[in-house]
Amino acid sequence: MPYLEEKAKNLEQLLAQLKESKDIAANVQSELAKMDERFLAYRAESQKAMEAYQSGDRTMDASSVTEEQLASMEEVHASAASLARQAEELEKLLERFRV
Repeated sequence: MPYLEEKAKNLEQLLAQLKESKDIAANVQSELAKMDERFLAYRAESQKAMEAYQSGDRTMDASSVTEEQLASMEEVHASAASLARQAEELEKLLERFRV
């Protein structure tokens, strides 16, 4: 009988170890699920950050284009002002020669 009792005790120890291993595996699986959730959240945040960066880049491009257009408009304005002065000078010269 002591042999059977020893084997039963060994079986109980094995069952306890198996239960402990099962609990550890469940905890590991739970932690992996949490890590997966965190990874997905990080990935979503990274995607948002990339979209914000691209949006900022497009805004900077639009700003550069706007600056170039403004510079062109200023040049046109300066040319128009110069033409207006020249027209005034020409008109004054023409008045001198009118009879």
